[in-house]
Parts: sequence; structure tokens; C-alpha cells
Amino acid sequence: RKIFLPTFDSSKNIATLWYLNLDSLNVFGTSFALPDSIKRTTVTAGNKVTVNFSPQTSDPIGIDSGHILIHFDSTNFTLDSLALPPSWVIVDSSMGSGYLDLHITADSNAPLPNPIITLTFNTFVGDSSLSAKVWLDSAHLYGHRLNCDCEALSFLGPDSVEVDFTGCGDSICSKRCAGNRSHFLSFPIQRRMKSPLSVQAAALLM
Repeated sequence: RKIFLPTFDSSKNIATLWYLNLDSLNVFGTSFALPDSIKRTTVTAGNKVTVNFSPQTSDPIGIDSGHILIHFDSTNFTLDSLALPPSWVIVDSSMGSGYLDLHITADSNAPLPNPIITLTFNTFVGDSSLSAKVWLDSAHLYGHRLNCDCEALSFLGPDSVEVDFTGCGDSICSKRCAGNRSHFLSFPIQRRMKSPLSVQAAALLM
């Protein structure tokens, strides 16, 4: 993997070709994907969705620290769980509606696990969209290769995965997918009385 960059100095009429060997930078790849390394899937709203942040290298690499920034569509996803491998810990974090900012560290003498981070989301259909995304804004991992005395670095972002929802196309079913088992309908009934009568019907959605 190589990068070539030509430059030209018009004052001296000299052309230069710069060359960079990416493999010499000790950079290893990572990916942000759904299970089976896919980037898009279709699920029934209400089911859980798993997203993995995984290394893409066969070299034994130990990690000292990392910083991962993720955001997601909070009208369709809520974070159910976050899993790190053994010996990995969160040293600082900021979490809120629709975002996740993590600083992690690990025993750098242990080989890099796969996946590094597993996110599990609860899903439901919002008011206007039948699809939603989880975005990886940036990810940086720092460490060293275990088979030599040299530093290693991984950086990734931006990236995303997309989920299409099925089975919840109408508004009442959307309420069920959002976790409400009943939806109330209210309508007036005319009768020969001085005061109006209002009837409420509760529909149980299975």
C-alpha cells in the first residue's frame, strides 16, 4: 500500500515525486459493522440489533488506550448494553441520548481481541422513518506490536451501519414497537340525552 504525491516548484522548475509506504507506519485496520461484517440489515422493530467494532489484522497487537465516539438515531435506538473484552476497562465516558463517548484502556501485553467493543441496541419505529443508522464518528487505538518493539496505531471514521425496519408500518403498530402494549381510541357517540357521552376503547396489540 503506497501513496505517491507529485509537486512542482515553478521558481526553480523542479518536479518532485514524494513516496509514502503505508505499511511502514505500523497502522492496523479496524471495522465497524453488524454481525457477519455486513453494513446493512432488515429487522422487525422491537428486536435487538448488535454492532461490533473489530480489528482487521492477524498481527498480535496489544493496546494501551483508545478513544471511540459514536452517535445513533435516538428516535429508533436505545442503548441496551455495551460489552468490552476481559482486561479492558472504561476509564472515562460520556453518554446521553443518541451519543456515546468512550475512553478505554487495556492490558497491552494481551493480544487484541475480536470484537473490541460490542454494542446492543433496542429498536423501535419513530414517527417518520422506517430506517435508521448508527454512526462511528471516530475511533483511535494506541498500542504496540507484540512481536517487535514498535508502536501500533489504528484510526477509523467516519463510518456507519444501517437498519431497515419491517412489520410496523402504521401508527398503532408503531406504538406497539415503541413499547406501548395498548393504544386508546376516543370518539363521541350521539344519544338523546342532555349531556354528551364519550366512550373509550382500548385495543391490546399482541
